[in-house]
Amino acid sequence: MTLVRTLEETLADQELRRRETIVEISAAAHIAVTPKLEDTPGALGGPPPALGEHTREVLAAAGFTGDELEALC
Repeated sequence: MTLVRTLEETLADQELRRRETIVEISAAAHIAVTPKLEDTPGALGGPPPALGEHTREVLAAAGFTGDELEALC
C-alpha cells in the first residue's frame, strides 16, 4: 500500500518548496510542479492561459473555417 498525499499536504512540503519543485506563479495561486532533472531541468513559461484564450487557434488548426469559427466562438 502506498500513502497518497492530499494537495494541501503536498503544497506544505518544505523539501519540495526548497527544491523549487512547487512554485506559485501568479496572484491567482496557480501551482506549477516542475521536474528537477539533472540534465534537463524543467522551466516555467508563465501562468496558464485563461479559459478559452486559445479556442480560435485550436479550432482553426483542426480545420474549422472562418464562418464555422464565428458560429462557435
